[in-house]
Amino acid sequence: MTKVDVKEAVREFVTGGKMFTSVDVGNEVKKAGTWIRNRDVASELRHLFRSGDSVFDGYDMARIAVDGGASTATLYLPCGSDPEDYKERNQKALGPVAAKPGVGAAPTAATRVTPAQAPSITRMPPQKAVVLKRAPRTMTTQKVSAADITDVLTTNIVMSKVIRTTERIKIPSGMIRKLGWKPGQLADLSRIMTHNEVKVGVIVASDYRVSIPRSAVGWDTKPVKVMLTSDDTIIFDKA
Repeated sequence: MTKVDVKEAVREFVTGGKMFTSVDVGNEVKKAGTWIRNRDVASELRHLFRSGDSVFDGYDMARIAVDGGASTATLYLPCGSDPEDYKERNQKALGPVAAKPGVGAAPTAATRVTPAQAPSITRMPPQKAVVLKRAPRTMTTQKVSAADITDVLTTNIVMSKVIRTTERIKIPSGMIRKLGWKPGQLADLSRIMTHNEVKVGVIVASDYRVSIPRSAVGWDTKPVKVMLTSDDTIIFDKA
């Protein structure tokens, strides 16, 4: 089972006190004989970390620049470590040929779909990573300081909107649709980074928006920018 494979790979990295990203974990799982998509690895790592799973005890997370500054990734590292010490920033996820055949069904040449040509990317200069402290297990949202949210690297922002209403912050429907959430569904609060906790039971509205109280973020009633990152996380900044 891929989730078990991912957790076991994480356990090995943590036991060794190593820093790692989803690419590190995914490549180890593939080398062991199980095919898995890197985005599924990234999703499972976020779930384990933010749900307070004991496998991540003693670890923090940070956003770092990778691929020469073209994008960012989540780095998991021992508490107190310096993210700048992580050197494997240009490694690539193993493909079906490089991965060892095994339990997982890797895409074949007959079934593989060639993606459309990606738009050109403006490479950003290296930026200092921002460490996000691990949320206590009782929390329902990823709680960070105002400075952390303001300083999160923005090279991976795929959608943003300024909210000017003073009562509640309604996360735009376009972002919610991008996350794949449906009306009536419970919002996955582990994907929403706020300054203060948001109580459980937040439902996606019929218009595909998710409403959270102003008290969940800083800046009082001032305009707030809501942003969706490429790793499906909602973050906030002062507009």
